[in-house]
Amino acid sequence: MKRLRNLIMFVIFMTSTVSLWGQIDTISTKTLQLKGNIKQVQDYSYSLEPDKEGKKTVDSKKYELIPLTEDWNIERDKTKYSKTNIAYTFDRTGKNMSVTTYFTDRVPFGGMTFKYDKKGKVIGSKTIFTADDGDLVVDKGYFYNEKGQLVKIDENEGGEWLLTTTFKYDDLGNCIEKNKVASLSVLEKDIQEYEEKNLILEKKIRPEYVKEKHYRYNKANKVTHSEELYPDIGVFLRVENEYDKEGYLVKSKFTNEDDQVTICVYKYKKGKLVQSVCTAIDDPDFYMETNLAYASSGGETEVIKTKTETVSKKVFDKNGLLILHRTPDFDRQYKYSFDKFGNWKEVVLYENKVPSKIRTRKIEYY
Repeated sequence: MKRLRNLIMFVIFMTSTVSLWGQIDTISTKTLQLKGNIKQVQDYSYSLEPDKEGKKTVDSKKYELIPLTEDWNIERDKTKYSKTNIAYTFDRTGKNMSVTTYFTDRVPFGGMTFKYDKKGKVIGSKTIFTADDGDLVVDKGYFYNEKGQLVKIDENEGGEWLLTTTFKYDDLGNCIEKNKVASLSVLEKDIQEYEEKNLILEKKIRPEYVKEKHYRYNKANKVTHSEELYPDIGVFLRVENEYDKEGYLVKSKFTNEDDQVTICVYKYKKGKLVQSVCTAIDDPDFYMETNLAYASSGGETEVIKTKTETVSKKVFDKNGLLILHRTPDFDRQYKYSFDKFGNWKEVVLYENKVPSKIRTRKIEYY
């Protein structure tokens, strides 16, 4: 279990190393993978309950819609997982004007509205959290330096100061420090150190822990060594990477605090990853093989195997949307309908070929 966790940590590390500057809560239609000049999107999910008097028809059968809370994670790109039970509005230039989240009974849970300056930068936002004893309203002010870099976020409730987040940058524009302060005490401190554009240290300081990530690079600016650790408790994961002459990652060695060593090797075809195989030095039974196949239409298939069985098969269409997910425990298929702009407006989840859930999007355009 720890070994699998270490591999998951590595995947997260490879996909989540971002600048401290990404601190504004707006979202773009590009992130939502929407086409066209979008005015509003409303996204809701339901369970399908067979009911002869139901209002929803799927495959000629009627169903009652039961509000559902869980997210679907149907996008191939994990950084673009979309949320459900949520609504967004945009202006004609694509700026995100508001976000509203909902309980399953469609009662608003909370939301945000945004204010921009003439250059399109967010200068203010209002967040509302709905509760039984009244709404909590938090106002944020965003402040920039002469270079257009975000340097401060102030948060207030009813005119009373809650906290301040500040950002510092080096001469190359890298955000190197983030501090979150409330009542004159530091709640959070994040530090990033760079050599030129290469990130060499990430450090998160919290009241309950300190976490560090260290990186080393080769001449091609590829990460050859990384180490993620919690110094106070002695937990760490070290990763050593090797690359071929084209610059593709071909081997990774993982070592944890118990000196467990896992080796992953990677194969490519026409510049695309087609296989990874992970084995353990101290455990001959551990074996994880991932195979990727790419269709000429743009679709993709991912199959994960152990020594004894196929543990997961996922198929994505040309839009990067999940259309099949099969494991020893379940068989799920996803069927989509699209509008004239190519945006999906409805997806039905079939479990063992039976409709079980539905997600709908109402999209308005300018």
